[in-house]
Amino acid sequence: MFSALIILLVFGYHRFSTFLQNIFAFYFVAFGIGGGLFAAHYFFQSNSSYADQTLFSTLSYGDPISWLFVVIGFPSLWLFSKKRFDQVVVRKWQHSTYADVYISFLDKLITAKGIIDSGNKLYDPLTRVPVMFLNSSTCKSFFPDSIIQEGVDLQNADLSDELRSKLTVIPYRTVSGKTQLITAFRPDEVILFHEGQRIKAPKILVALTNQNLSGEGDFNSILHPDMLLHGKIIETAS
Repeated sequence: MFSALIILLVFGYHRFSTFLQNIFAFYFVAFGIGGGLFAAHYFFQSNSSYADQTLFSTLSYGDPISWLFVVIGFPSLWLFSKKRFDQVVVRKWQHSTYADVYISFLDKLITAKGIIDSGNKLYDPLTRVPVMFLNSSTCKSFFPDSIIQEGVDLQNADLSDELRSKLTVIPYRTVSGKTQLITAFRPDEVILFHEGQRIKAPKILVALTNQNLSGEGDFNSILHPDMLLHGKIIETAS
């Protein structure tokens, strides 16, 4: 009970699977440290039951069972701890690449949590404007479901002239190498909050996708690196 409270206070609650991983890591490290201290205390103590057995003699530096736990247990603990610490470092690095995203579009405001992906090299092939991805669930009330589809014909879609003028279709290549079309819109303005800075993004296209961009639910948009590289800092936290 207290361990769960500690995990909630330190890491918060995002997903049940992540919460369980933190709980298991907490107990593993706690038992590992406790067991390590216990082993260190008895490490140099010999067991009298093995005193007369030459085969199992360890020159008074512990009995074979203790050595077995040391030889197997400590490497296992080290490997597990290293993996967990690596995961923590990666997640901390990921959080440093997160940004709060505010998109102004036709007098409406769309808010999202974005991750800056250096691997996103998508540009509009005609205008060379960079493209960011946004999960359509963040703006379902702004667009009809019919346009958030692959290969949609915007010219024949039932749209207002104002909305139609803001939309375009962009070709992009999937991970499998297949070329597809994705619907994108031209926002009036995109503001990022990243590491205490308020940044106005350059001209950008926002592509709408039905795909779940984050399995952990940490973000719902993928930002183009040009949004930071060529963005204008308009406010810095003191």
